[in-house]
Amino acid sequence: MTPKLYKEEEELIAKALSACQHEIKPNFSKLSREYGVSRKKLSRRWHGLPSRSTRPPTRRLLSLDQEKALILWIEYLDNIGAPPTNQQIEESANYLLGKDFSGPGEAPRAGKNWVHDFIKRLPKQYVRIVQKPQEKERTVAEHYGEVERWFIDLELAIQQYKIRPQNLWNFDETGFIVGQGKDEVVVTAYPKTSKRYRHIKDDDWLVAPASNGFITDEIAFKWLHTLTTSLGLGPSRIGGYFLWIII
Repeated sequence: MTPKLYKEEEELIAKALSACQHEIKPNFSKLSREYGVSRKKLSRRWHGLPSRSTRPPTRRLLSLDQEKALILWIEYLDNIGAPPTNQQIEESANYLLGKDFSGPGEAPRAGKNWVHDFIKRLPKQYVRIVQKPQEKERTVAEHYGEVERWFIDLELAIQQYKIRPQNLWNFDETGFIVGQGKDEVVVTAYPKTSKRYRHIKDDDWLVAPASNGFITDEIAFKWLHTLTTSLGLGPSRIGGYFLWIII
């Protein structure tokens, strides 16, 4: 049944119920013939059962408030350039269920198909895309011992110069994708990366997409200039060290 026909039928059912509202035991068969609607639906409405369009989906696991919180979390991650995967969305839903559960036994958990049904209910701008990880050749070229040595040197430098966490800045061509070693499907409102990064609103991020996908001298200079200006760095500054990690 099309939405238009469904709406027309619901209007006829409402008129039929209005006509028999003062009856103790309505004749649903007669009303069905008079108004040209389903006798079964008339009986269901009379006994207080909602229509399919107004009752909640059978697979809606979260409350409306929990779903709103989850959507806000997805929006936040997406706006800082780290759109979530299906697994992350499911884990967050299970966290909310466990946090708000107060009954006996174990808290309910998302089933096998829950996340797919939930994604269908997201605002229409959200889509699923495949996000590419670091190129295989670059990953293979990284030697574990060298990476470990780099982090040891980093920790020693932080201790030696007493660098505070708020004075440590990362400068990179892309964001971090922790734990991702293969193509990953993510949920985002910005299927084109450049558009997504333009919507980042977090003050701790400064993003400047390049037309060719690689950093330019102009972007690097702008980043350094903005950072030094905002932090009040310069020849006249006294005390304290900053650490810039340029990758």
